[in-house]
Amino acid sequence: MHTKMLAIALSTVAMSASAADFTSSETARRFVASTVRGQTLDTSSQRLGRVPEAARVSPEGVTTLGPAPALSYVQVYAVGSSNVGWEYVSASQFTTAYDHGGDVLLVAVLELGYGTSRYVTMAGSLVSGSANYANDSICDDGFGGLALPCSPGQTIVGFMRYYDVSGNQSGSFYYQSTSINSPFNTMSDSMSIL
Repeated sequence: MHTKMLAIALSTVAMSASAADFTSSETARRFVASTVRGQTLDTSSQRLGRVPEAARVSPEGVTTLGPAPALSYVQVYAVGSSNVGWEYVSASQFTTAYDHGGDVLLVAVLELGYGTSRYVTMAGSLVSGSANYANDSICDDGFGGLALPCSPGQTIVGFMRYYDVSGNQSGSFYYQSTSINSPFNTMSDSMSIL
């Protein structure tokens, strides 16, 4: 359900100017602003589970067109728990609005550009790479917006990265990534999860 709502929100992002008129950070801010804020999704099964296989982008039909875009934007995008469901958080928000917890605790991170050397912590403890249970490609929709899932022929400009930090009831989630190409910048974001 989360992926479907995200796809709908992404597909409705529209800008009147061309993509060249906006930086990727501005595009990301518009994308984030276009999604539902401060609401949770109905998790009737009381289990968030994983992103459905059908919603993940397969590498079939992907063509390499040129160098990968440098990392330009990182944001903790949503926090999901079995007690609350998904809570979408804004770029200016430092703490979740809801008291998360329960058996499942998930975090979705929006990353525009191509990053590597990720450093992720939850409640001060290093999060293993295996906790990154899914990565969805985010593409340029050709009209100055972002699309998820990607369609054949679209250019991948970033990723939605999902982390399973179950076993934690609360704490600070920290995410850091370094660009795989020039300018090799490092970007980070954090969220205090109640």
